[in-house]
Amino acid sequence: LSIYRTRVAAKTTDAGSLKRGVALLRLLATAGARGLAILAALPDEERLPIIDRIAPRLASEARMSRDDLDSAVRETHAQGLALIHNRVTLGVSAVGIHFRDSMGRTVGSVSVAALHDRMGAQRIRKLGPLLKAAAAEIERNLYEGRRRGTPRARTPGNGGALLR
Repeated sequence: LSIYRTRVAAKTTDAGSLKRGVALLRLLATAGARGLAILAALPDEERLPIIDRIAPRLASEARMSRDDLDSAVRETHAQGLALIHNRVTLGVSAVGIHFRDSMGRTVGSVSVAALHDRMGAQRIRKLGPLLKAAAAEIERNLYEGRRRGTPRARTPGNGGALLR
C-alpha cells in the first residue's frame, strides 16, 4: 500500500499549472496509478491544460501517448479506480484512487501495486472497495483534523513521514 499526498490545486496561474503538470508527469512516470488517480480527479478546466503541457514529454517519461492518457482518464472515470499495467515497471500492475481534503480538493491518492500475474480482475474487484474505504478514512482524518484545528499531516515535502 502506498500513500502519496500532494497539493495539486494550489495555484491557478500558468506557472502554477506548469508546476502541477510537471509534478503529475513525474507521478505518472514513477507512480503510475497514483498519478493517474489524481489527474483523473481534477476538474476538466484544470486537467486539460496540464495534459496539454505534459503531452510532449509523455512518450519519453511515462511511456504513453496523449491518446493513451486520455483513454486512461476516461477508464478511470468509468471504473472509479485508476488502473495501470506495464507502465512504470514491466510486469507490474497497479490500482489507485484519489482522496480529497476537507474543502473537497484532490490532494493525494492511495494505490496498491503487484506483479501483473497477481493483479487480475478478481483481485482488482477485491481491492476496489478496500482502496475506497482507505481513501474515505484518510478524508475523514483530514476533515477531523481541520475541524479540531490539528496541524496538518507531515509529508516528505515538509520534513516528515507521510501521515501521522
